[in-house]
Amino acid sequence: ARAFQLIQWMEVREQALAAGCRDGIQVLERFEKAGLMFLSLYRRTYIGDQATVSSNHLLQILETRLGVPDHNAVLTIMVNRILLITKTWGTSSVDLLDQAFNLLSDLAHNYGSARALLKLEPVNQLLSLPQQPHIASLQPMGKTARLRTSLFSTLARLLGHDDGGAKLETFLGPHRSLFEQLGQFVQSAPQGQIDSHATSSITALMRDLRGVASACLQRRT
Repeated sequence: ARAFQLIQWMEVREQALAAGCRDGIQVLERFEKAGLMFLSLYRRTYIGDQATVSSNHLLQILETRLGVPDHNAVLTIMVNRILLITKTWGTSSVDLLDQAFNLLSDLAHNYGSARALLKLEPVNQLLSLPQQPHIASLQPMGKTARLRTSLFSTLARLLGHDDGGAKLETFLGPHRSLFEQLGQFVQSAPQGQIDSHATSSITALMRDLRGVASACLQRRT
């Protein structure tokens, strides 16, 4: 319960960080990493098909002290942490962003937690992450390239558990539009004269689709 209380405290500090207050930023970053590590261990121990410990007693304590009644509420906390970290920190801490994406990947890999995630309200914000400025700024080359591909792979894998595939169609909609725009640009551009912005957009699009394709090749997707 104290770990979840610490996470609530970090949310208050992140609001100050978003407002421009940089005091204690290094300490907050260490707390963020510790919080993500705790949530990852919690997921591994109590949530999903491979849970090793019964969580009934723990959930009773969490509900009494923090008003967290079940695993769906805990999953909501996890998703909100991932969303808040990506919004607040962006690419200013690649290690922290990588850790947040790894937690999301663990949730998407597990059938039970993935199905539960798709029923939660914050999932729509989760699926819109790639269009957010702090994620769209992930460069298709360099140290953030892997994070970009990993994020699209994870979200596509999560959507692989959606019945009907409507959410996947919506998720890939912006890429379809970008394909059409780039196609028109390449056709109208003088031969061999494609500027650096278009080259970067094409590279980013290919990396995104590489992530989606890798998820589609998974047996469980």
